[in-house]
Amino acid sequence: MSEELFLTLGSVFTYLNCNAESRSIVEGEEILNSKHIIMIGITKESEDSKDVFALCLQTSALKSFPHEIKGNLFICNRKINISPFHMHLQSRTLRNLSNINALEKLSTTDVKCYWTEKKKVVNEEYEAKPLVEIPCFTTNVTDGEELKPEIKEDFFRKVLAACSGSALTLHLKGRTKIIYEESESPDGQPKLSEESRQLVGVMEESQFLDSLEISVDAFKLNPCCKNLYEKEIGCTTNFYKCLLAQQRSILWEKERKLRITGSRCYSIYTYAKDDWAKKTKEYFWPKKICNKYVEHGLKFEQEALDCYANNNNYKVLQLGLVICKKYPWLAYSPDGVVLEGSGKLVEIKCPYNGIETDAINFVHS
Repeated sequence: MSEELFLTLGSVFTYLNCNAESRSIVEGEEILNSKHIIMIGITKESEDSKDVFALCLQTSALKSFPHEIKGNLFICNRKINISPFHMHLQSRTLRNLSNINALEKLSTTDVKCYWTEKKKVVNEEYEAKPLVEIPCFTTNVTDGEELKPEIKEDFFRKVLAACSGSALTLHLKGRTKIIYEESESPDGQPKLSEESRQLVGVMEESQFLDSLEISVDAFKLNPCCKNLYEKEIGCTTNFYKCLLAQQRSILWEKERKLRITGSRCYSIYTYAKDDWAKKTKEYFWPKKICNKYVEHGLKFEQEALDCYANNNNYKVLQLGLVICKKYPWLAYSPDGVVLEGSGKLVEIKCPYNGIETDAINFVHS
């Protein structure tokens, strides 16, 4: 395949079974013109075929890892061996109207390094803004009469009720569907439901915790550290609010940061080096991990929990951050607690490999 190789517009339209006015072509061209195709090249080639790889920014999550688009070009019929009905693919196909043999050869390392470098540019170029600040909205929508606050509130409630499964509604509801009541107690703490009160009682009566004898004073903290502990950790005035907080909310992040938690304690227990200054920095100020595996888990965690509860006919209590009152430097964020019978803790895992296989085959593999 050393000679020049091109895809003509006619061959593209024929293969995609569309014309210049088709939605797939129009939207694909928009993506191309918006420069969302940030990388395209050859990952593997032989005498009669080439494996093409491209990265396309996610239109709904521009700062997240881009869509990976893969295809195979055969010299015998110039057919792209993947589903054509995808606007990202259309935009990539349009871009391929240049000489295909001139495309850059890519390696796995190239892809990772390219996105790491390109992400800085993307973060600078794109910024999330409210709809009312977007030019296409401000130039076409005229300001009307200002609505009264109660009318706005009523309208907002109706919108949420009509879109009960929307991201906004789920975000506002959080993970506290059944563990609290709307009113507050005289001390300003939210009132807990009967189920959550029982759970708190079980935790406070733990025989295991009673058997521990750990005193913070024995560690002879420096004055600055002792002051931080008493102010930010030892004070449990936010105990119930943390219990009800949505996981990954601002309050949850703040209260979790300086505590030893269930998902992070193992890294301390198994730390064999003697550089605790470095370990402390990495533990309390970790680098935020954001990749396709993490995003996949967050996306399907609630769906997996609902499926588990429905299939087993369980009532699952969802919590925020559970802080140990006796040892407030300990905390845990369970995905759920089964209320019936044993009170089992639920831990949800959504492996990325599950995209390509069913549950049975995944477990056996």
